[in-house]
Amino acid sequence: MKKLPTAAAVRQRALVALALNRTPGFHFAGNFLGVELPEIGREHARLTVTPPPFLQRADGQPHFGVIALLADMALACVVRANLTPSQRLGTVSLNLQLQHADGRGPLEAQSRFGGFIEGPGGRQGISSVALNAGSRSLLMGQGAFMVLRPPPGVAMHPITSAVHAGVEPLQEKDLDPAERTTLARVDAVLTQLSATPGCFVDALWTPQARITNRGAEAVVDNGPEFSNRVGHVQGGLQLALAAATATAALPAGWILSGASAWYIRACEGRRLRITSQVIHRGRATAVVRSRIIGKGRRHMFEAVTTHVPGH
Repeated sequence: MKKLPTAAAVRQRALVALALNRTPGFHFAGNFLGVELPEIGREHARLTVTPPPFLQRADGQPHFGVIALLADMALACVVRANLTPSQRLGTVSLNLQLQHADGRGPLEAQSRFGGFIEGPGGRQGISSVALNAGSRSLLMGQGAFMVLRPPPGVAMHPITSAVHAGVEPLQEKDLDPAERTTLARVDAVLTQLSATPGCFVDALWTPQARITNRGAEAVVDNGPEFSNRVGHVQGGLQLALAAATATAALPAGWILSGASAWYIRACEGRRLRITSQVIHRGRATAVVRSRIIGKGRRHMFEAVTTHVPGH
């Protein structure tokens, strides 16, 4: 098969992801990545993804958005397997600890169900995850998810693998308005890169943060490249936006080592404001507090990230 130039390959993958989006399954980001579910059970789940070159960083390592999305989905899938298909989940909290191994190559996340916490305010499912690149451990974590009813008029369905093989990309003339908007977002990134060459996944999922007196701040135009099926920013990508802004708040050379995140309300809005404040910076560790403000200037997400000096 003839290799497509990068921009053409990105657009074709987007059109395949949109074709997959026409049937129940992942959201656009999951379909674009090509997340697959070889095993989904009530006690254990396994998710895999092999990011194409344009969804890797310049050094071939996976973008943290890819890792966080895959970990969040693996944690949620094993909880969802213990519910009826009509129920949905909202992420309550994530706690991820990174191990800085070589992350190049196929990624695999294995999650285990930890049970339900029953309370007067609702029911939360608990799970744990280990994420590897080959035999190399990249991340370990835990998550808590609130069991919810779907929004009015929204039918929930079981999640299925985003298998790209054999799927015909949609023709642009056949796109509906929402699909045209999604493709336009991808085209905007490609146009940006044609003027200022860089890494596609960074341009797609890394906010352009500016330094402030207390740390860093970024403003992101929210779009379908971040959203789940009900239109809220996907949990792993919320964390990736916050972690990138937190890293920008520190001097060059500091790298993310862990994150604890709390999901206060559904993250939505045309524009998201991310603020990061450095709480501590020593010789061996740094701690940064970040939050996302969205629709109605409401506080939607909070995270505390830890960082260590790079090698």
